[in-house]
Amino acid sequence: ERKAQIQLSKYNEAQLMYLKAQINPHFLFNALNNIYSLSMVKSDKTPKMVLNLADLLRYSIYEGKKERVSVKDEIVHIKKYLELFQSTQEKPVNIKFDVIGQVVDQEIEPMVLIPIVENCIKHGDIGTNPNAYVQIILEVRDGGLRFTTLNSMSKTNVQKDAVGGVGLENIKKRLELKYPDCHTFSIVDSGHEFEVLLNIKNLNSQ
Repeated sequence: ERKAQIQLSKYNEAQLMYLKAQINPHFLFNALNNIYSLSMVKSDKTPKMVLNLADLLRYSIYEGKKERVSVKDEIVHIKKYLELFQSTQEKPVNIKFDVIGQVVDQEIEPMVLIPIVENCIKHGDIGTNPNAYVQIILEVRDGGLRFTTLNSMSKTNVQKDAVGGVGLENIKKRLELKYPDCHTFSIVDSGHEFEVLLNIKNLNSQ
C-alpha cells in the first residue's frame, strides 16, 4: 500500500509539472503579441513593456518551478501583467484590482492566479465595448485565499484561444492535484458576464 501511495505521489507530481510546462509558452505567446502591436506603431511604451515582459517571464520560468511562491509576489506580478496589458490600449480601460486583508507570509502554488487574470482579460470584450470592465479581487483571511475575476463579455464573443491555448481547464487540474480537499473552483457564464471564483482554505498547510 505504501509503494502504491509513493507511485501515485510521483505520478501526480509528474502530471503537475506537465501542466505547469504548458503555461510558459502560452503566456509568452500572448505577451509578445501585445508588444508586437505596439512596436508596429513605434510606441514609446515598447521599451517599458519589454522590461515588464522580461520580469514576468523570469517569474513564470524560475518561480514557476517552485512548490510555492509568496502571495505577495503573485500580487506584484499580476499588477505587472495588468500594466503590460494597459500599455497596449489606446485609452485606459476599466480594470480594477483590489487586495483585501493582510498579506504577510501566505504562500500558493505558482502561476495559478496570473493565468486566471489572463483568461479574464483575453475572453472579455475590451476592445469592442466602450463600457467593458474587468474586476479582480484577492482576499486573504483565516489563513486562506479567495480570488475572484469578473469581466463583461459579448454574446457574439468568439473563441480567442484556438491556437496554443491553455485555459481554465489546466488550472482546474492543477488545483485538484495540489489542493485536493481544500479548494473550490467555480465558473459562472451568464452570457454577458463571466465570473471565476477560486477559494483555497489554509494555504500554508499544503
